[in-house]
Order: sequence, then C-alpha cells, then structure tokens
Amino acid sequence: MIRRTHLSGVIALALGISLSHAQEAPDVCKPGEGITQTEFDNALTAGDTTAVNAILNHALDSPAAAPNAKQISALGGSTASPDIVSSSDFPSLFAMAVDTGFISQSSGATTLNLNFFAFIAAVQPRVVQEQEQYQRFTNLRRLSGSITLGGVGDAIDQNGDGVVDDPKTADNATDIVTWELRYRVYGSRDRRDRLNYMRLTEALKGADDTLVTRLTAQRRAYIALHPEQRLAKFLCRPDVTAFIENPANRATIDEIAKSDAAMRKQFTEITNSIDTSLLVTLVAGGTERRKDIFGPDKRLYGLRTSWAKADMTVEANLDFNQIKSFRGAPAQESTKFGLAYNGTYLRDLVGYKNQGVKFTIAAAFEKYRNVPTAAYDQIETANLKITYPISDTISLPFSITWANHTDLLMGEKDIRGNIGFTYDLSPLFSPQK
Repeated sequence: MIRRTHLSGVIALALGISLSHAQEAPDVCKPGEGITQTEFDNALTAGDTTAVNAILNHALDSPAAAPNAKQISALGGSTASPDIVSSSDFPSLFAMAVDTGFISQSSGATTLNLNFFAFIAAVQPRVVQEQEQYQRFTNLRRLSGSITLGGVGDAIDQNGDGVVDDPKTADNATDIVTWELRYRVYGSRDRRDRLNYMRLTEALKGADDTLVTRLTAQRRAYIALHPEQRLAKFLCRPDVTAFIENPANRATIDEIAKSDAAMRKQFTEITNSIDTSLLVTLVAGGTERRKDIFGPDKRLYGLRTSWAKADMTVEANLDFNQIKSFRGAPAQESTKFGLAYNGTYLRDLVGYKNQGVKFTIAAAFEKYRNVPTAAYDQIETANLKITYPISDTISLPFSITWANHTDLLMGEKDIRGNIGFTYDLSPLFSPQK
C-alpha cells in the first residue's frame, strides 16, 4: 500500500519533466554511463530518496518492534515465583492473523473470542489494508473480551455429607457461563491508530517538504549545467560525479544528507515513544452457574497498567475477586496487587553474544476476607531474579524470594534463594527458514 508520493516523482513534476516522455527520450550518455533520476537523488542524499516512504512504511508495518506485552514476573500466588501476569495490551494484528479461529473448544467448554475488530477484518479485509478504514475503528480496538460456555464446575460438597466431591461437567452450554471484558482506557502502542499515525505523518510532511525543496534546487542546478540531459532518458554518471564533487555544491549536498539523517532520527524517536507509551486497561469478568452443584458465582474487577522504555518495562495489576455467598456461607473476597520491573543491563558487555543480564523485581500484596482456603489473611512477597544467557536457548536464572510468613518459603526463616537452569524449546517448534 503506497502511503506517500515518491520524492523523485515530486521533483520531476516540480521541474516540469514528464516521466513517460523521459523514458521515451534518447540516451545522450555513453554506454554504461547512464543513471536514473532516483540514482541521482540517492547520490545527493548518500542514501535512498524514497526514505520518507520507506521509513513510514517500516514504522507502520513492523509490529515486532513493539515491546512484549507479557509481564514475566510474579503477582498473586502464595510465593513470588516468576510467572506470566495479565497484560495491559490486547493481541496485536499479527497475533490475530495467526490465530486458529474465533471459537475454540477444550474440556467440554466452548470459548468465543470477542475481539470485535477481528470479526470485522475477517469479513472485510480492506479495514486492515486501507489506513483510512483502519483509523475508523481505533476506539473499537480498545475493547476485547471472551465468553466461555460450559466446562467444569468447582470441587465442592454437592450432597451435604461433608466430603468434597469431584467437580461436575456442565450438561448444557448455559449451565456455566464465564465472561470477561477488557477496555483500554488510556494509551496505544498501535502505530496505525489515529493519533499515532497523525504524529508520524505530520513529522513526515515537514521532512518531506524540506527534502523535496533541497533536491529540486540541486536538480535545477545540474540541468542548468547540462541542458541536453533535461529530457534525456538518463543522466550521465561522469557529469553527476563532477557535480557532486564540485566544492560549490558540496555544502548544500552535505545539508541534504544531514536532513535525511535528522528525519530518520525523528522517526526513531516517535516510534520509540509510541512503542513504550503508558497503557491502562480496565477488566471485568465473572462466572455464572445455573445450578449450585457447579459451585458459586464469581466476579472479577481489575486494573492493568504497563509502561516501558529502552530495555525495561514496568507492569502493575490490581484485582478484586469475589466468590458470592453460597449455601449460607458469607461472600469470599480477595484483593491482590502486583508490581514488576524487568530490565536488561550490561548489554554489549556480558552474556551470550553480549545480550546483557536481565533483572526482574516483583512484589505482591494479597488481602483475603472470609476465604477458608487462604493460609493467611494477608500475604506479602517479593522476588529478585537475575537471568544470565549462556546460549541462544539456554540461560541461568538466580532468584531470591522474601515473604512475610516463613512457611511460604518452604521451611526457610525469611528468605529463600534458588539457582535454576532454563532451556528455551521454542526454536525447536519454529518454522525453518
């Protein structure tokens, strides 16, 4: 999809040159010495005169550049062992493309993915292909969720004999309904969202205009020296080389190269700002049961936040869970707060291929009310983990855990330390290049 007019075309129009006519014109250069308009402009910028187009396209079409939305750290368990924590962002466009489908089945349950934009894109692909259409659904992409029908209930005493029975599987889809809605109330890391795209294109417009003006002036100066090449099929390389090496033109050409470098730097700063912006997402969910043999109804309300910078991320989750009053027992409630920091240090100095060392600091606070299965009414944990890579797939993790209750540390008094060994199996299942 072409988003901008190529600079060489703009310059040609500014000079009153017909590209189609130029292609039909005779070659005035010696064999092997002809160069195109674009090659001439490239020589002036010491790069690619379609850079404005290329940079914008790359900025918009490279979701892999965005930081990982998963939080690899601890949150709400009885220990602070590192674990995957809920993300504040939604699946990316790339994830939607490789998704197996909107409906999935597992253990007698059917799950419907409520990614509404994905539904629209599947029916009408142009909403992804065309930027104007894509921008129309910026707010809709903030909303996501899922509904699961059926499945397995809780292990409870179903007949009142004081013995916990095995959980029952729903006979009908509506016997157990589990739902979740997520709405991103602040921030976006999608470079094609309306405001982010405007930031990129506004920066592009200024850089584009400046570059076109300078290149057009140099093109006019060259044609003034070699009028016979004005409508020629090619420009002559020896003449172009002499023009560039002429001290009278050198300062202007250097300014063009500096302008190109400044434009690239500006785009890098903008895309980095987008990729690391603050995200805040609200979450609400619950489980509804038609019969008490499946267990009590449940509710979940949460807040997810994520912020990132170069080589670091900060994630925070706040969750309120409620198990509604069941068979005369009071409602069970819990509040959980998790905070995690992930950073990479000493990059280009240590680690396999100078990948650096990854530090993860996580802390969790949990408060329980009327929860008989909770070991304590209040649990506080903290964890420090250092991961040192020793190959592409193998790393050595070192971790230290603190908890406010000693039995949570498996017999240790205050702090537990671990040295582990991690092997990444994902390359074994990746497609071979």
